[in-house]
Amino acid sequence: MELCKQEEGEVFNILEIIQNRIEFLKTAIRIEEIFTGFSSDKKYVVFFSDDIKYLLRIGSIKDEERKNTEFQFLSDLKKRGVRAPKPIEKGSFKKLGVCYCLLSYIKGEDAKT
Repeated sequence: MELCKQEEGEVFNILEIIQNRIEFLKTAIRIEEIFTGFSSDKKYVVFFSDDIKYLLRIGSIKDEERKNTEFQFLSDLKKRGVRAPKPIEKGSFKKLGVCYCLLSYIKGEDAKT
């Protein structure tokens, strides 16, 4: 989990803060970081008690506009019946300098392999 320095001597965990601020994530039973993919986003699989998984992507606030475009693109793909992650929620925490996107989780192979 990523630790960030907010002010002199003050360290905080972005994932923990985000989990506590996003209502949807408060009932997660486990969150595991994954290290695959091409983006610089932090990526996590979020597990719930009903065996449903979601993908949480956390990126820099500087990329928020691009992330909004990606979110809309995924919404359009789902409407066309394309097998792609379903966009659930997006948002940002400007004071933390991050934006996030919550998607349905689709297990697959890493394109890098």
